[in-house]
Amino acid sequence: RFIGADILYTRMADYIINSLFFPKIKESVSTVAWSESNQENYNIIRQILDSGPNAIISTPLLQSKQSLIDELCDFDSISALKNHWAKIKSEDAWLDFALQNFLRGSPTSAAVIFEQLTTGKGLSLEETFKRELTMAKKFSREHDFIEGVRALLIEKDNNPQWLPKKIEEVSKHKVSEYF
Repeated sequence: RFIGADILYTRMADYIINSLFFPKIKESVSTVAWSESNQENYNIIRQILDSGPNAIISTPLLQSKQSLIDELCDFDSISALKNHWAKIKSEDAWLDFALQNFLRGSPTSAAVIFEQLTTGKGLSLEETFKRELTMAKKFSREHDFIEGVRALLIEKDNNPQWLPKKIEEVSKHKVSEYF
């Protein structure tokens, strides 16, 4: 789970705004003389956001765990990663939560996401969004998504029956279908 500081650390956002500042932002945005230039409008928004108080930022949790994350993700295959992760015994609640969720999750989803992360580093934002849409549509039509909804949301037995059951059984062909 991310905290606000993690969102800034991972550059998923440029600002964290205190909710008390929203009325001032709304007023500023509604009274500004907008330009035909996207760059000028971008600069106006940045000036508005820079002019007010930002939320109090704590230290990013992810930053303190970055070297551990890098070490845990430095594998050439999803099978090697899974085999390593399955052996880890941790007293760290954050890490244990992540490991257990991974190990209980869909093997197909893990294999597809591993492929996405290892092959998508050089994509443009547009290419990334197109790829994400293709993947989302494919995931939503597949057994494991439906089974996960059944097991976690409908029947709530928390016992999804993934197909295949093991990461080692997910074929390269199956993974390629998501892209």
